[in-house]
Amino acid sequence: MDANIDLDVAAEQITARAAGWEARGLQVGPLTWRDQARRWPHQVVSGRFQAAEPDSVGIKVMCGDEEGELVLYTGGWADILYWGGKGGSDVVDEMVGDYDAPLTLEDFGHVLDSFGARFRGDGAGLPQ
Repeated sequence: MDANIDLDVAAEQITARAAGWEARGLQVGPLTWRDQARRWPHQVVSGRFQAAEPDSVGIKVMCGDEEGELVLYTGGWADILYWGGKGGSDVVDEMVGDYDAPLTLEDFGHVLDSFGARFRGDGAGLPQ
């Protein structure tokens, strides 16, 4: 099965959530794109216009000493790394979705929500 997720739509989902994450005190980095059209090893670039043939889109998020990174691949899976900081948790390194059970864009929205919820944040903008 070839899922071929629309990474531009996925990027819009990331961007839509980034404002809420920032309101909670998270630092959200720029979107990154891996360009399949470039020679091996494929380069990761920070501008969509620099990726002629993107095969992934990703984001890095930090809050204090918490760090996380999420990368969605056009094949329908996402890699998630998260570290809860010195007083937090072990490193989480997981893959969601795969070749046989690829994510949909709706699934990816849930993955984004779960990823953002891992971060403690400073509480700004959260309902009381």
